[in-house]
Amino acid sequence: MINYTLYMWVGVWLFFLPFLGLPGNWKDRLLILTSIVILVCAFLDYRRAKRTREVEGGTGAVSEGVVDDKTSTSEPTH
Repeated sequence: MINYTLYMWVGVWLFFLPFLGLPGNWKDRLLILTSIVILVCAFLDYRRAKRTREVEGGTGAVSEGVVDDKTSTSEPTH
């Protein structure tokens, strides 16, 4: 949720940046800095999501081995 809020504020920042009346050099540097922040946040979010998928995949394999008691106690039909 923090990343979504960050992305929203970065969008607002990028919207207002041209209207701030800053010199061209400053605008360029601020745009570069903003793009670096977006790249780093996206990369960290990707790594977190990948780690979460790996952990969920590991626990999913364990839960598949659990046998339902209803099927194991039922009598065979002839």
